[in-house]
Amino acid sequence: MKAKHTPGPWEVSQYCENGCGAQLGIKGKDRTLFWNYRIYTGKGCPNETDVEANANAKLIAAAPDLLNACEKIKTLANGLLDYGEVDQAIAGELLLIVNPIIKKATE
Repeated sequence: MKAKHTPGPWEVSQYCENGCGAQLGIKGKDRTLFWNYRIYTGKGCPNETDVEANANAKLIAAAPDLLNACEKIKTLANGLLDYGEVDQAIAGELLLIVNPIIKKATE
């Protein structure tokens, strides 16, 4: 399936806007800022010392890698379905975990 989102890898970027001080955004593979909304935690302008905003930004930046990992796990789990009962049980559990995540990220 062709991705509809900005291709990864993504990285956290700090920048300044509207005199608010350093803010957090996300840069794509070509290093252009594509997500420049404030990663807001309700505590005023986020900056490099805002632990929660930085953690949120890192999680957002990891999204393409996390989606890719889930898709690889799904492929491996589907491969296990051809084998014995134990492998099928493991595959079923893995698919129960990753399928909703992939759906949430892609639909």
